Amino acid sequence: MLSRGTTGARKPGSIKSSSSKDSLDSNSQAKEHKKSSSGPTVGTQTSESAGKASPSTILQLEREKALLEQQVSELVRNAESKKAEIATLRMEIKHLKVEHLNFPPS
Repeated sequence: MLSRGTTGARKPGSIKSSSSKDSLDSNSQAKEHKKSSSGPTVGTQTSESAGKASPSTILQLEREKALLEQQVSELVRNAESKKAEIATLRMEIKHLKVEHLNFPPS
């Protein structure tokens, strides 16, 4: 399980929120999928009915599983992209701090 780390006290509003087109697209796709999926889900099957599933139900569940795996994969890619963006911004901040210390305002 992932836990959120705390990074000391920060001023309110000191971090600006940004969202990329990719993350917005994945969010809208997830919402569309929730609206469009009306078939049975894995959580709704009982242990008795799981063994008696019809071939069409099994196919529907396999399609749903593949779609969910695709969404997870996209979310992982987006998270990795965000991590890379954060690392780049941290390096830029460090560079700007050093530059500011070397050239104080006149």
